[in-house]
Amino acid sequence: LLCGTRVNLFNSARNETLLSAQENGPVQLFFNAVKKAETSANGFDLPDNSKLQLGDSQDLQIYHDANGSFISHAATSGKLFIQTNSGSGIEINKGVSENIAKFIPDGSVELYHDAVKKFETTSNGVTVSGDLLVSKDGNTSFSLLDSGHGFSASQIKLSNGGRDLDIKAPKDIRL
Repeated sequence: LLCGTRVNLFNSARNETLLSAQENGPVQLFFNAVKKAETSANGFDLPDNSKLQLGDSQDLQIYHDANGSFISHAATSGKLFIQTNSGSGIEINKGVSENIAKFIPDGSVELYHDAVKKFETTSNGVTVSGDLLVSKDGNTSFSLLDSGHGFSASQIKLSNGGRDLDIKAPKDIRL
């Protein structure tokens, strides 16, 4: 039983701290005399360039370095699953209020550009807000350009090497 307001655990030579615990304060873990983790009032803290590694082969890694923040599935097999309860969705946001993507269970997938919804899956297909450009190898082969007056397109353009444009419909086509 160890008691005290501060407890330090050293190696057998007493020249390297392994663990330091302070009453009403942090618990610090060391590796090779370098602090690797610490508890705080906010939770469990890791310094930059440290990885939280999970699994026998450290397959799941969560870390931050000078380039950004990462969730990495480092396994050579299996998949990374992101799951949610049936009533809640998954959102990817810039900050706390600007949407980038929403994934709604049993519902839509929504993609945003600069906080404006541009693409949404529906029970009937997809809805695109703005222009739709379809390309192959970087060359636009088909486009629907919004007239600025709602859903109807003001221009339909086909660029496919001089081939004819076939328009088929169950009723009359009016141009």
